[in-house]
Order: sequence, then structure tokens, then C-alpha cells
Amino acid sequence: MTPRAHLVEWVDSAHIEPGAWVERDQATEVTPCGVLTVAWLLVDDDDRVVLAGHLTEQGHASGVFVIPKSCVVRLEPLSPVGLSRTPSPPSRGWRSLLPFGGE
Repeated sequence: MTPRAHLVEWVDSAHIEPGAWVERDQATEVTPCGVLTVAWLLVDDDDRVVLAGHLTEQGHASGVFVIPKSCVVRLEPLSPVGLSRTPSPPSRGWRSLLPFGGE
């Protein structure tokens, strides 16, 4: 699978400040929070999506995290805007990572 940038809308757990004592009534008001993430999609299967915040030309990924599929509200591929049409120098292989290749 060629990585492609995606917008992910998902639901995450939430908590009141760690270690804080609160009234039980206040504790019952805590709700999950909605999150928007833009990242490279590495895996999309029945159970999870795996995303990376950063990719290198050498095929390494950083900022990798997984979101349970049941928490994903929306997963949309992003379209490139304004990418240079100038070919990458041979020492730079960025275009090989991008399915749109600058076109």
C-alpha cells in the first residue's frame, strides 16, 4: 500500500485532570472528545487504522499510532494542492511516496 495523506475524524477517551479529586456529579459529566488528525495512512483493516505523522525517503515512519476502527468517524484521502511539477532530483525520491506524482 502506498502511503497517502488522510484526514481522520475520530473519537478519543477523555479524563479530568490526572490526580484531581472531583465530586461524583462532576465526574459523570466527562464525555469522549472528537479529534481531527491529518497523517499518512499505513494500514486500514477491519480492526484498526495505523497512521504516521512523518515519512522518510528511505521508507521509515515516525509518530506512528493506531486508532481502533470502532473509534473512526470519517477517513478521507487528501488531494494535493500546488505540488511542484519539477521532478525530484535523483537523490530525492519523494515523488515515489506520492500516488499523485506531482501531476
